[in-house]
Amino acid sequence: MTKNEEYFMTDENSIEKKILDDVLHPRLIISGTVIKGMGRGRIIGFPTANLVPNAEQAFMERGVFYTRITIDGKIHDAITNIGVNPTFGYSQLIVESHIFNFSDDILGKEIKIELARFIRNEIKFANVNELISQINNDIEQVHTDNKAGSCPEASKLSIGTKA
Repeated sequence: MTKNEEYFMTDENSIEKKILDDVLHPRLIISGTVIKGMGRGRIIGFPTANLVPNAEQAFMERGVFYTRITIDGKIHDAITNIGVNPTFGYSQLIVESHIFNFSDDILGKEIKIELARFIRNEIKFANVNELISQINNDIEQVHTDNKAGSCPEASKLSIGTKA
């Protein structure tokens, strides 16, 4: 029995939740170079590291995810949106990650984003204040789930990358 099997066998609810999450939302790894975005995340209080997905990654599920991001060998927790920013009327697919408690300049750096857990679908909000409120709710949900142990480390399934 592996450590993961022991961990998930200690709580029936965790077993059910992990199996359901893995079946509905397979975990992926996205790698790439951080590009300059529009700066809107920083303006509304949630600076992001932005990647443009390659052709293979463009078919991945869209939405907001709890993620673990590797930068220079260090792992950081984050929330990541994979989508088109409908609130701002964009149409280009982008991967944008708000890294918790992080303020380093990583423009031009290679990063690896592991999608650990699906949070919700991407939504077009009526205004920026609704978006800000939802991002705060998403972050709070991740922190609550992490404290409860329901956000285990992402698996090593890799799509569209040589991770």
